[in-house]
Order: sequence, then C-alpha cells, then structure tokens
Amino acid sequence: MRQFMFSVFDTCAKVYDRPFVSLSEDAAIRSFGDIAHDAEHPIGKHPEHYILFRIGTFDNNTCEIAAEPPVA
Repeated sequence: MRQFMFSVFDTCAKVYDRPFVSLSEDAAIRSFGDIAHDAEHPIGKHPEHYILFRIGTFDNNTCEIAAEPPVA
C-alpha cells in the first residue's frame, strides 16, 4: 500500500526532522496539528517555527520510496 511521507521543517534551525509516513495527507495534517497544540511537545512550544511538508511516498509492499520536492 502506498503511504505518504512527511517531514517537519524547523524555520529557526533551518533543518528538516526525520521523515514519517501517513495513510493520507489529511491524517498527517491532523497529527501535526495535535502536536502543534500540545504545549508540552517541543513543536507545541513554538508552533509558528514549524512547517509540515509532504516529501514523497513509501510503498510498504515493495519497500519502494519515491521522493518528491517538498510541498507545504
């Protein structure tokens, strides 16, 4: 099954966090929103400094990764 790969960009440090996969873009946005609203999470302490990017796909049947340019 093809899943979508995402990474969170830290605008202050100018680095991307390690990638994660999600079944859909909407599910990834919801997960990111949850941590961005959690004041105990490092992202939640300064949510304005972070941007979620879709960076590709991962097929868990073939282990194939297809990278794409980051899309916010």
